[in-house]
Amino acid sequence: AKQVAGIFFGLMLIAVATDGSIRAQVKSFRDLEGQLRTFRIKDAQSSCCSNGHVDPLSKEAIPCDRDVLISSVDIWFGSAGSFEDYVQATLRQHVSMKVMMPYRYMLFSTTPFVLS
Repeated sequence: AKQVAGIFFGLMLIAVATDGSIRAQVKSFRDLEGQLRTFRIKDAQSSCCSNGHVDPLSKEAIPCDRDVLISSVDIWFGSAGSFEDYVQATLRQHVSMKVMMPYRYMLFSTTPFVLS
């Protein structure tokens, strides 16, 4: 009985110690999922636009990264809308599965300790 109590107490200490980091990770994941769900290529920030299409060091005019990016997306996905659909659905689901699986494994791996 003392061994079980010791194991349980140890697990509780670990749970309390990691609670903050787990909460931060879950919040970060939810933020990422929300960003992917509402992703719009036109809302993407580019440093060239922020700098007025002027190189901050040389002060020379530079091409717009967004124009190059959107042209590439059109070639790869057919349109910006198709890319946005991919990010909002397929990529978001893929990221969600990759993040949630380790969490589920952690829950399943602790089940024997909880049930004993």
